[in-house]
Amino acid sequence: MAEWYDHIQNDEDTILSYKGEILKDLIDAWRSGNVEHAIRICEDRASKGEAEFQKILGWIYYSKESKNHDLEKALHHFEEAAKAGQAEAVFGIGCVYHSKKDYSRAFHYYSDSHRLGCKRSLYWIGAMYDTGLGVEKDTEQALRFYKRGMDEGYVLASKAYLRAVLRRKSSTISVVKALFKYVLLIVNTFRLARKNIGSEFLADVITENSKKVPW
Repeated sequence: MAEWYDHIQNDEDTILSYKGEILKDLIDAWRSGNVEHAIRICEDRASKGEAEFQKILGWIYYSKESKNHDLEKALHHFEEAAKAGQAEAVFGIGCVYHSKKDYSRAFHYYSDSHRLGCKRSLYWIGAMYDTGLGVEKDTEQALRFYKRGMDEGYVLASKAYLRAVLRRKSSTISVVKALFKYVLLIVNTFRLARKNIGSEFLADVITENSKKVPW
């Protein structure tokens, strides 16, 4: 769930546009369990050269909730979308390698996606520095990337930053600031969920909807 919806604004007229209706149909198909229909929608649009639907196919095959879970197919579709410059598709490649426990490659693609503008990668780069997976452990770098993700409005990064601050036994003021930012982001995220279900900031957050969309 993410950059494929960036071009659609939060005003009603745009959301009800042709492409907006396709994306709504796609989300409805996923949530109703009709994954085959969701795949057909994506394949049709991808065949017309719309790279964002290649990326969505990648997330559908990547999702462990889907009976169609297939990391090799996910990797193929992410790579096709990445050729068109889809930053989150590059992030998806990193996720596939992360799942395969090829952490060095995962870190490489997370870093590439960050350079292309994918904000979600900030948390995952931080997490790899934090754990020493795929890169030399560096808690200072981890904290830096968590904070950058938090400043971009990413809830997971804010939560990780708060935990890191607590772990470091930072000053009370620092902890209170981090906690305040975390709570504020959660509130804003749920507000955003009512307007634009495609926002990248909802991608790793369980929203009020009954079934989380994986892309």
